[in-house]
Amino acid sequence: MKFITNLLKPRQPVVPDRMAELEAKRERYAKAHPEAGRDAPSIFAVRERTYDNFHPRLDAFTFLKNYSKHGATEEQVAEMDASAQMWHDVCKGSEAARSQLPSAIYLREDFKFPDPFPSIFVPGTRIFLVSGEVARIMRSHDMGEAALLPVTVHDNAGTTTYDQEVFILAPGTFRPTIKATSPNLHRNRYSKALQFRLPTSEASEFKELIPLEQPQNASSIWWDRIIQWSFFVNEDLVRDLKSTRFEKDAALIKVG
Repeated sequence: MKFITNLLKPRQPVVPDRMAELEAKRERYAKAHPEAGRDAPSIFAVRERTYDNFHPRLDAFTFLKNYSKHGATEEQVAEMDASAQMWHDVCKGSEAARSQLPSAIYLREDFKFPDPFPSIFVPGTRIFLVSGEVARIMRSHDMGEAALLPVTVHDNAGTTTYDQEVFILAPGTFRPTIKATSPNLHRNRYSKALQFRLPTSEASEFKELIPLEQPQNASSIWWDRIIQWSFFVNEDLVRDLKSTRFEKDAALIKVG
C-alpha cells in the first residue's frame, strides 16, 4: 500500500453498483446495533481540529528527521511508503504493528518549540499523540486494549532532545458507537468499505448523530471501526480531561 504515491494519483469514486451495495450494507449494519436509550451515559467524540479552526501548534511536528518546508525528500517518501502498511495496521488495532512504531518525533523546519506544549495533536498520520499530563489521566481510567507508547521529541535535525513527555495513542478497543444511518455522517466515497467521518463544523451537527447502546462497565476510551480519524471517550474521562488544554487542541464534542 503506497502512502505518498497514492496521494498523487487521482482518486476515483466508488462505481454506482458498488455504491448501492454499500448503502444496503449500511442499512443492515444500522439495524444490527440497538440505539442508546435516553438515559444512557453520554458519549464524547474526539477528532482533530479542522482547517477552518486550525491550531498552528498541531502542525509543528513530523515523524521525519530533517523534514523541509519544501516537502519530503525522495528518501522520506520511500520511508513513508514503506511504513504505510504499519500505520494502517496500527489504526486497525494491531498489537504486532505497535512494536514497529517510531520512537522519535521531530519539529518541522522553521517551527519554534510550541509554548504551551499541545496536550493532543496529529502529526500527519491520523494517529493521535498526547502529552504526559493527558497520558497520566487516561491511564487512571480503563483504557481497554488501547496503548500509550512513549516517543522522544527532537529538533528538525535530531541534534537536540526536549524533555517533553509525548505518547502515541495506539487504538485498541473497538465497538459500534454511531448509528450508520445518522444524519451528518460523511461517507468516504472513495472507499470500498463502509467508512464515515464525523461532522467537521458546528457542534450542533453532532446533536443529530444517533449514539448506539454501549456495554456496562466498558472501557473509557475506544474506537468505532466504521468511523475514521476519531475516537470516543466517556463522561468520566472527559471530566478529568477538562483540567488540561485538551479542548483547545482537539475537538471534544458530545454525540447526540
